[in-house]
Amino acid sequence: MDVVRDIEKIKAGFKGEKLVRDFLIRQRDCKFAQLDMISKIKNQWYSIEVKHQEMFKAPPFDGHGLPVWQVKTRIELYEDLGVIPLFFVLDKDTGVLIYNSLINLEAGQKFTTGKKSRVIYPIDNFKTIEL
Repeated sequence: MDVVRDIEKIKAGFKGEKLVRDFLIRQRDCKFAQLDMISKIKNQWYSIEVKHQEMFKAPPFDGHGLPVWQVKTRIELYEDLGVIPLFFVLDKDTGVLIYNSLINLEAGQKFTTGKKSRVIYPIDNFKTIEL
């Protein structure tokens, strides 16, 4: 069955990626970021982070977010190489797909949770994509 072979290929790929991640983690002064996607659109590179998650509820506001470390590494990639970080969210409750640049989101209102240290951005700061 093709699906079984595909799953085995995916598992083999994950195993190889884990070996490389483990190797990089042991190196001094080595950073890495596992991007969901990277895309070149009209001669501009974009790093793309995609989440399928439930909305964070107020207070202080309803919104969506990322772990602090993901925000920091995407912004650092932008500052070092000019790769614009985009953040897409498929909201689990509404099924709506939203997005914005992390550069724009970071420039606006935000809230950092204490629990799992996530940066939350107001829902109003996202653009909606009609599916």
